[in-house]
Amino acid sequence: VKDKKKFLCTAITVCGIILPIVAMSPFLGDRGYWFFIIGISLWNIPYICYTVSWQSYFSDLYPANKRAMPYAMRQMMTNAVPVVTIMGGSLILSYLCKTQPQKILAYQIFYMIAFAASIFQRIAISRTQCPPREHAQRSNSSAPLKEFISAIRDLKKHPQFCIFLVLLFVFYFSWQCAWPMFFLYLIREVGFN
Repeated sequence: VKDKKKFLCTAITVCGIILPIVAMSPFLGDRGYWFFIIGISLWNIPYICYTVSWQSYFSDLYPANKRAMPYAMRQMMTNAVPVVTIMGGSLILSYLCKTQPQKILAYQIFYMIAFAASIFQRIAISRTQCPPREHAQRSNSSAPLKEFISAIRDLKKHPQFCIFLVLLFVFYFSWQCAWPMFFLYLIREVGFN
């Protein structure tokens, strides 16, 4: 990707735009479930692009000898904010929202807040300035799809990284498979919602 900031901002914007669209799923009646599932599935595509491009952009934003503290702060916030958000959201859904329509409205408001946060995040990222890189290697290819395919082909040259990717997939797949069971436990056994 030639312009990492533009790519990152685009990924943030697409993620943000999909959320209020998904929030309209209750208005679609019986088709709303599929609309919601497909919408969130599609949301994951720009979100994955965002997470990968953010790491790359961050590497350009701070010199190697000054990355530790900003990265540590970002990681700390990345872990703290979801905990506070989930606790706050669950308290709102459990104690303030008494009926199903109120809970649906609360979820729609959460998605709109996430959309607003994505706008602010895009503004914050667009205001950052990366210092010029001294030894930046520029690809001669102007087609991102060709670069992507070339990178996939080059994976054969790095078997240890391929093993890492497989293990990463297994880890995240198994982690995500556990969430429905946790959800069922919270609903049936603990009595949430």
